[in-house]
Amino acid sequence: MEKRRGTILVVEDDPDTRHIVCEIMSDAGHSVHPAKDGLDALAHLERQPYDVLVTDYHMPSLNGLYLLTISRALWPRLPVVMVSGEFGQVRADAIRQGAYAWLSKPYHADQLLRTIESAVANARVSDQSMKEDTPSYTAAK
Repeated sequence: MEKRRGTILVVEDDPDTRHIVCEIMSDAGHSVHPAKDGLDALAHLERQPYDVLVTDYHMPSLNGLYLLTISRALWPRLPVVMVSGEFGQVRADAIRQGAYAWLSKPYHADQLLRTIESAVANARVSDQSMKEDTPSYTAAK
């Protein structure tokens, strides 16, 4: 069975890390859009929908937790994967606010890809069930 590929927004303020993460996902067949920080990500999110948002927690101007909150308001069904070296309360807050997953730095490429592919599949199932739950109307003759 072929894995579903998605359109992924990667938000990471460190340019080297952002490049590596984007390359890993692109090599796996995903369409990847990089953003240098939370504000840049918001501009992307306002222009188009994504299958998954992958964001660092620590970033200047707008941290990952605020980005999670705003992205949920814009796209309620968007899976958000939070990435950080932090543990504890920040992780708990992210999960409580609806993060799809939390990856602790450093993480392995295969762990990232498994999480992304799971999130893409979940997003597509969620979108499909939403379409099935929406009644279709036809004009009466």
